Amino acid sequence: QTSANSAFLIIRKGDFLMPFIYQITDDFPGNTGFQHFSDKQKNNVDMIYNRFHPSMTNEALAGILGNMDAEGFLNPGQGELQQNMSPQYGLGLIQWTPNAHIGDNPLQVYATSVGGLWYDGNLQCDLILTGEPGAWITTSSYPYTWEEYCQLTDIEVATKAYFHERLRGTWLDTRLTYARDWLQYIGDIPPTPPGDLWLYGGIRDVLRRLIIHC
Repeated sequence: QTSANSAFLIIRKGDFLMPFIYQITDDFPGNTGFQHFSDKQKNNVDMIYNRFHPSMTNEALAGILGNMDAEGFLNPGQGELQQNMSPQYGLGLIQWTPNAHIGDNPLQVYATSVGGLWYDGNLQCDLILTGEPGAWITTSSYPYTWEEYCQLTDIEVATKAYFHERLRGTWLDTRLTYARDWLQYIGDIPPTPPGDLWLYGGIRDVLRRLIIHC
């Protein structure tokens, strides 16, 4: 693609340089390389940042990342541990699961509706960015709409709000630890220059990947 006023090729960060890394597996992250703060996770966090920024604050995004890290280890192809990749159990970045493990997996239903693959990280980001009406449930302690969630500026509130309003289940403090780590990480990513297409981020990502893989 080219800009309206230039013949130079402008790279959309993520579309060409940094595909999501995924592994279709129900194994533990120690066996797949998706441990906390691993290079695989950082690559995918860069991709997620590109899709979510600037539609939400860094704190709101880090709250989601901390929960993703605890749920699907930031691997779009992750199935619930040792469940033989059954769609009746968790799949993907936030471990989409049918209610009571009965019926179709909502992630696979969405993928079919848009003609995509459930383990596509970009597709999963798109689903999250819909706000997932019906799955997003406000609580008395966390009464935020999806739009209000996206503007939160307290990392603890954001991490717990995303867990209680969207994921539910059993809270573990590691989610907040992960979120704080990712907040620091994405805080070091330069802000996106004006406009949707930009070259600077593409160059930055080339350099980052060279450093990671050297």
